Amino acid sequence: ALLPSSDGYVASTDAYWAAVTQLSTLFSDSQLALICENPNAHWVFVTLGRDEIQRNNKALFAYLDSLVRTNLTEDVIINGRTRGFYSWQQVEVIKGISASFIEAQPITWFHIFYKWLSETKHRTELITEKPIFLDQNGNASAPFDKDKQLILFLPVANITGYKVVHHDLLKNSDTAEFIEAIGIKEPSLRDRIYNIILPQYEKGGEIDTDSHFELFFDYYCKCANNEVDDFIDLIKGCEFLTYYDDGDPQPYRGAASTMY
Repeated sequence: ALLPSSDGYVASTDAYWAAVTQLSTLFSDSQLALICENPNAHWVFVTLGRDEIQRNNKALFAYLDSLVRTNLTEDVIINGRTRGFYSWQQVEVIKGISASFIEAQPITWFHIFYKWLSETKHRTELITEKPIFLDQNGNASAPFDKDKQLILFLPVANITGYKVVHHDLLKNSDTAEFIEAIGIKEPSLRDRIYNIILPQYEKGGEIDTDSHFELFFDYYCKCANNEVDDFIDLIKGCEFLTYYDDGDPQPYRGAASTMY
């Protein structure tokens, strides 16, 4: 079947129906193609939101829904969809918004996108670990990692080594407000420890452990009581303490968890 799209007609195999009409306005057909990994993807029934039709006209909903390849909600667009998660029914696997998708978009579109995200708490919560921002090198980055640690920051003069938000994104006041509202800020001492210092222990090689010990102790003395245990868990596996074996003058590095 040929179904109506925004610029003509499209085959059912390339037809995608949006849960609400706003989605087909925010995401173009070319963006939809990247999200669905289908170069021929088109939105159809762009004036008819699937959710509204489902509520108000069951018969029409069942007919239209049987014609399209699949339907898309905001959650699916942001997070993607796997067949395993919906194993109780036949659904189309959707890639969703990815790093490569974000890196392909113009700066001007991001301001519209972030405004849409900021409209609901649910959308904002969905993207905290998604690579939806550009860093200073134009690479997609999430604001937080899987451990809920901040990994993207506001730029600070004369401070390097961090991933920071692309300067063009900060030129728009609404975007800048959204970026700060979700928790992106200038790096703190804890952020320096997590993003700059701790990765050195994962890579190995020569490390200035004395200066690190001082920074760890400085943060330990300053942090709130309810943060102490989390901080200790963060650093206790790192080999930043110097020790000696009996009868051996050679200093070695070791983790506190292995010492007595």
